[in-house]
This record gives sequence, structure tokens and C-alpha cells, in this order.
Amino acid sequence: MTIQETLFPWVGNKKFYLDFIESHLPPKWNKDKNTYIEPFLGSAIVFTFLRPRAAIISDCSTYLMDIFKCMKSNQKLLYSEVKKLYDANGKETHSLVKSTICQTRSKYLKSAMFWYLLKTSLYSFVCPKADGTAFTCCYKSTGKPMQMKDELYADTCKLLQQPSVQILDEDFEVPMSKGKKGDFIFIDPPYMNQKRPSRKIYNSFTATDHERLVNAILKAHKKGCYIMMFNHDHPYLREKLADFNVVPVEHTKLRKMRSHFATYEEVMFTNY
Repeated sequence: MTIQETLFPWVGNKKFYLDFIESHLPPKWNKDKNTYIEPFLGSAIVFTFLRPRAAIISDCSTYLMDIFKCMKSNQKLLYSEVKKLYDANGKETHSLVKSTICQTRSKYLKSAMFWYLLKTSLYSFVCPKADGTAFTCCYKSTGKPMQMKDELYADTCKLLQQPSVQILDEDFEVPMSKGKKGDFIFIDPPYMNQKRPSRKIYNSFTATDHERLVNAILKAHKKGCYIMMFNHDHPYLREKLADFNVVPVEHTKLRKMRSHFATYEEVMFTNY
């Protein structure tokens, strides 16, 4: 099983799914010719695994996407800021960072602070308070000195710095609308669940958002984009995406853990 490292954790990332994803890629998609589009980027694990020549990557979290923008524009400065926080790691540093991140003006320092909170917060649940003045998250001790993953960092920066890689911080409809015939759109949204509404780290992902997502998928489908989406095997999705293939997700360790809490089974929708 291929399990790729990530620079920082992200709830719901697909590091245990990479072999499954690779075995179900669209056969006619050419990653050296056509564009890869990912509207819910998260930790970027699938993007870095596939290594496309051209890509449009996005997420609605400005805090998250600023990390990748900083890696593209000045990797040394961001690295330096993250390493300073790693070296000073402790409960006091964590408390200071979460209470001052919202007021921090430097884009690079703010991005490093968010990265640090993701790495040092319990279950990686990191979100701003309702009043937007600070973040709410609980410190978890790493138990050992924190180290930068230098090779992975350098490699990810190299991928991001390709002129043909666009980094956005937009609602999913924006990157998906840019898809053209032959492009591949990988979609890993907050899952649909009627009994327990899906939640993203910053905003609730509502039933209306899922309806908008389905409409965006159908528009991209009509344009000839290849689409792969992970979600719950929900009746609404079955109905609206009736022409799509529905592939049960293999029982990886992560999926078993999720299924204990989920109302529906996890599946993959494809249109090829």
C-alpha cells in the first residue's frame, strides 16, 4: 500500500487511498497534456502524488491556500518562519500563536502559524472563533523535537512553482468552471450525511452546498471533463448522478474508522 507523507495533517486527507485512486484514474487523461483540477485541496496529498504538469488547485480556506501560495512565491522565507515555531514548540507557544494569528499582518508568518497549529493541535481541528479574533484548538504534545520534512518540502515547492500551476482560494464552483474537455477534476468534499451534517474546518457545508456541487459536476461533465468524487453513498447523489459509475471504496484502515461514525457507506463516483 502506498502511504505518502504530508507536510501537515488535514482532516479527511486521502493518504491511505492513493493506490485505489491511481487504479481508477481516467484511462484517457494525459497528465502531461491536460489540466488537473482539485477544488478541495486540503493537504494536497493527491496533487503531489499525481504530479500533473498543469493544475488548478483551490480551497475556500484562505489560511490554507496562503501556505501553498507562500511555498510558490518564497519557499525559503516560509520555511524559516515555520522552523522558528517548530524550535519554540510548547504549550505556551501554541497558546500565543492561536491568540495572535488573526491579527498577524505578515502573510508568511501567518501561514507558518496556521501550519504550526495544524501540526500541534489535537486531531488537527483548527478553526477561528466566531468573532474572528483568535483560533480555537487544543495543544497536543509531540513528545519529541519537531523536524521539517526537507525533501518533501522542496519537492512540493518545485511542483507548485511550475508556471502552469494556478493556486486559488475560491469556492469550489470557480476552479470547477475552468475545466475543459479532457481535464481531470478530483473532488473530495465534506461528505453528505442527512443525520449528521457534513462540516468543514471553517464553515458548515450545507445541503444547499451539496446541491451546488452536484450542479457544478454536471456542468463539467457536459464539457467533457473527467470527474472522480469521493462521498457517501447517499440517495440524493445516486439520483442526481444517475449516469455516473458508483464504485465502493476498498476497506482501508482509514475507511473502517470512518464507517464507524458514518450513516452511509463511502463510495467513489466517476463519469468514465
